[in-house]
Amino acid sequence: MIADFADLQRLSGRERPAAVKKWLQSQGISYMLNADGHPVTTEKALNEALLRGRKTEPNWPVRRRK
Repeated sequence: MIADFADLQRLSGRERPAAVKKWLQSQGISYMLNADGHPVTTEKALNEALLRGRKTEPNWPVRRRK
């Protein structure tokens, strides 16, 4: 799936294309520019970069026996 410019604006909290590109670069997310010059990427690229080094398993609370 493609994460379009509107998706990236919502995710980054930035509005201008230059600010979104800067945010993508700071997060290590690869991207391309569409015909309008706006950055776009894939959901896979977002997930790989944003989840890097984080556990993706549920963090279930430990129950203590009484």
